[in-house]
Amino acid sequence: MARRSSELSQSTDVSIRPEFADRRSSKVLDGGSVTGWFSEDFTLAELQTLNCREAQPDIRPQNVALNGKEPVLALSDVLSIARAGCVRAARTIGVCVALVRPTYYQGVGLDVVQRLADELGSEGYISAAAAIWTQALEPEALAAFAKLSPVRRMLLVGSGQPPDASALAAAGSVAHAISAEQDLLISSDATLSPTPLAGQAHAAGLRVFSRTARGENAFLPPSLRRGDAPAARGDARKLIAALFAAGVDGLATDIPAEAARARRSLARS
Repeated sequence: MARRSSELSQSTDVSIRPEFADRRSSKVLDGGSVTGWFSEDFTLAELQTLNCREAQPDIRPQNVALNGKEPVLALSDVLSIARAGCVRAARTIGVCVALVRPTYYQGVGLDVVQRLADELGSEGYISAAAAIWTQALEPEALAAFAKLSPVRRMLLVGSGQPPDASALAAAGSVAHAISAEQDLLISSDATLSPTPLAGQAHAAGLRVFSRTARGENAFLPPSLRRGDAPAARGDARKLIAALFAAGVDGLATDIPAEAARARRSLARS
């Protein structure tokens, strides 16, 4: 399903659905106790009866008006939307699928790696040239997926210590690309200067992508914020331009029009 988290109460209307009141429970996620409604306790048909909600209304109040207007999508729905877009726009529109907490799901009896490989195969994504990426934070999951499907794989790299040459070589054994947090690709000070990571990853035969660039102050480096309100729009264009200048091949973003302009501007310079 197309949700960022296995806990559903923030991004769907499950908490106000009386038929699912008895599904509320507490579980350990990422080392902490979380109480709510969890995707693994529902069938896919039940999940598709839920409606989407803005998960961060304080940051994106403009989206609250859309609460309850759209159902939760299954992967097959997302793939259909992408294929229809290819026809409508006469260009390639791909999909990037994330394997979220595959080890956790394995522990509750759900082999999401096998399920994803099976579904992509049944949908016709059977080549490394297919317009799709599969990404995961867990390299073991990508290694397992590689044995089941030929589609391209992307290893997510979190903040902290940037991967060294041996780590990049290990990444290359399970993935075709890395997707790194922004602080691994550019400095967090006002210069936004590039780090060596993109060049090192390219030298290791990996493509390089940045994790999601967003426009609100809450998600931007201090030097790019405009005012103190977390929901106010900052100077995301400078962030995106700095990421492209650092050598990324692409990035995830909530503001694709600004990203496209930054990419075109860099290509002309």
